Amino acid sequence: MVKKGFKVMKKAFCLVLAILMLCAVILTGCSEKEVGEDIETKAALQAIYDNAKAALGDAVFVPMTLDYEINADTCANYTGLTAEQFAEYVMDGYTLIAAINVQTFDLALVKCKDYAAAKEVKKLIAEGFNPANRVCAIPDQAFVIESGRFVLLGGMSNDTAEAFQKAFTDQFETKAGEVNKFFERGEGDTGGGLGGLDLIPG
Repeated sequence: MVKKGFKVMKKAFCLVLAILMLCAVILTGCSEKEVGEDIETKAALQAIYDNAKAALGDAVFVPMTLDYEINADTCANYTGLTAEQFAEYVMDGYTLIAAINVQTFDLALVKCKDYAAAKEVKKLIAEGFNPANRVCAIPDQAFVIESGRFVLLGGMSNDTAEAFQKAFTDQFETKAGEVNKFFERGEGDTGGGLGGLDLIPG
């Protein structure tokens, strides 16, 4: 009788343990759900620009911009990614550039296929993007930061960069990674000649 009762308790314990393990799997799956696929990249980029500009106010100049879609043909110019890298990791992307070529401003938002892809794209942009090829006047700095499946690339003046980084981190539910300021303009650096002119797609 005791032995039979022990077997029943053992089965009950195993059942409870199985239910707890199933709950843990479900909860883990929910906490790791990757968000952002349905967010419109172009609208998100414009919101980042508008929020940063509003935060800076009239005291800091932020250029007027033109927007362009980033695709496999233009990604090398806008992000430093190759067409193959863009196809492998990216869903879509948009860029805002200074409407006047001699003004220093460059902002690109890329939506990646998943969180892991975003981390890889962040690294590839830092390795492949050359700010001197993007604008006539070289920016004070170029940085890249990721949040969830989104990656933001900025090339701009030092007095505007922090506001755009904050606007980006505030835009999404996911926690942003560290800012990688991979370029700083050295003393005496000049612009890239006609570099700004190749920003306009043919």
